[in-house]
Parts: sequence; structure tokens; C-alpha cells
Amino acid sequence: MVNEKKLLKWQALAGDVKIEIEEGTSKDFDVYLRELVKWNRRFNLTGIKDPVEIQIKNFQDSMAVSKLIPRRILSLVDIGSGAG
Repeated sequence: MVNEKKLLKWQALAGDVKIEIEEGTSKDFDVYLRELVKWNRRFNLTGIKDPVEIQIKNFQDSMAVSKLIPRRILSLVDIGSGAG
């Protein structure tokens, strides 16, 4: 369960880039963040280690560009170059 403080943090990050997110999305983000931090210790998934920095540099950056994706798009695949 996401507590009120965490919920407000996710909503503030979204609001900073002029989007709104639902409570369920905040909960999903929180679970994803916890798992990313946990597994990052084992496999170095991202060079960013601080959870607050991950929220800003990974989540908030993705939120910002999400405004550019047309609403009719229902799914998306990110084919990145991997670590680094």
C-alpha cells in the first residue's frame, strides 16, 4: 500500500511536468521503484542508486515525454541499447 506521503510525492513529480496520474499508477510506480532499487543492487540495472534520483531521472523523465504519445496508442515498446 502506498502511504499518503508517497502518493503525494508521485503526484507532485507528475504535476511538475504537467500531467496527472491516478492513485493506482502511483502504487504501481512505488512497487516498480522498490523492485528496481532491490535488483539494482545485484545486477547494476542503472547507474543511479538513490531512490529520489531514480524518481526524477527515470520516472519523471518518462512522464514528461508521455505527453507526446497520442492517446490512441494503447501499448508501447522501448527498445533501448541496454546498460550504458
